[in-house]
Amino acid sequence: MDVCWLRYLVDVAAPYNAPGVYSNLLEALRQTCGPVFLTVFHLYEPSSEQSFFVNRSLLPRRLASILSEPSTSISDSESDAISFVLLSKDGSPSQLLSSPASLPPIVKFLAALSPSLAPSISLPPYMTQETAVPLAALLLDYPIAYVPCSPEQANFLSNVPLDVYECRLALELEPGSEQEHTLMKFSCPCAISEVDTELVPQRMQERLRRNFELRMKTLGPSENRMPRVRVLHSTKTMDRVAL
Repeated sequence: MDVCWLRYLVDVAAPYNAPGVYSNLLEALRQTCGPVFLTVFHLYEPSSEQSFFVNRSLLPRRLASILSEPSTSISDSESDAISFVLLSKDGSPSQLLSSPASLPPIVKFLAALSPSLAPSISLPPYMTQETAVPLAALLLDYPIAYVPCSPEQANFLSNVPLDVYECRLALELEPGSEQEHTLMKFSCPCAISEVDTELVPQRMQERLRRNFELRMKTLGPSENRMPRVRVLHSTKTMDRVAL
């Protein structure tokens, strides 16, 4: 799966000395399973103590979308594009014309270090949520990145209608029996998608489906074993959203 998924957020465990623990794990996997795990590294964000497993081969193109570097094709540019949504104190979201100013320096830091084969990379400490939240969205391959307006902000998108997307893989194990796996789940304020034609639900679903189908094809399985990509859309309004 090294060419398909950009990342994986480790959210069920937070080991002491995460860089050391996951470095040892990846080193063992590289020795046991061969070069496939050379494309994977552990990224540690010390402020929130979050850990990500990141696909080294897909990361540069994603980072380039922030640094305004040209992509190799129109389809690549579209699939890697990310829209930033500012979450104001009064609860009303608004779309930003560019990434928050604090994000490009972190992206440049990652771009400089990611070509190395180091099993673990730690981000600079003392990162506030205005940077950490959109950075997580970037790493998790989300097309929408929320940007808190201050380090103290704690209430997000309360009673704001949201377009919610869930990307799934469906594999037919035997005739009439499918197994599904959720790849990602994210949201976009309905008010944003109503004014940006690139973010309307039908367009977003087509974009996500095409993006993952193209990545799946690079794995080379036979057509009858190729998982189907399903992108589900629903509209929800919640008391608050956890970022």
